[in-house]
Amino acid sequence: MFVRKKHLLVGIMMASFSLTPTTTQAGVFDGCFGGGSPGAISAEKLQARALKRAQEMGICYEAAICLARSERTLNRQQAASLLETIRSGRATEGTNYTRAYRQAMNLDDASRSQTALSLDTISESGFLNFQEMRETNPFVHTAYVQVASDGEVYLYNANNMEMDLALSKNTTGLPERAGRANRYRLNSSTVDSLNTWLSDTGTQFHYTPASEVPDNLLRPLAEPTR
Repeated sequence: MFVRKKHLLVGIMMASFSLTPTTTQAGVFDGCFGGGSPGAISAEKLQARALKRAQEMGICYEAAICLARSERTLNRQQAASLLETIRSGRATEGTNYTRAYRQAMNLDDASRSQTALSLDTISESGFLNFQEMRETNPFVHTAYVQVASDGEVYLYNANNMEMDLALSKNTTGLPERAGRANRYRLNSSTVDSLNTWLSDTGTQFHYTPASEVPDNLLRPLAEPTR
């Protein structure tokens, strides 16, 4: 989305790094779901785990869930259940951002919607779900955010070229890769670029700490609001 002609040349370059085909659910499971205990790890360790499993990382939300599993902020069953909230409802609801997925991520709580990112609000690794503020206000993209063991914060983005372009605006060279996601260290410059993109495109986001997801997955699905 949001393709602009002035970015065409750069977009072609970034496409080879950012756009990936959808993989099967089994592929995601086989590649990302190893054992181990949770805890903050370095960006390099997460990168090493993800690089070994690049072929199993699918489109944006699959890549984000796979990264959460690789960082071990979600375990095997939790990650599988989160993917199932999408798979089980998208045929009838016509979207990957199903009611069950939105409930797992607390996306229907309008008070949690943000128009600009502040690093002060990122307390732990988790998910960023992006929402276009138009017509039905659809959710359109998911990214993963890591709070590393050294306190640095990183955003991992797959399959959104325009966001890649925004995050790369004031940097040199290509972004680091973590599997099939691009990795960006969030500092004042990259945050400013991201917030400008959010404003220019009329996009908001919800930040969901990964620690909230397991309990949300256990809740009965709420009735749809009328």
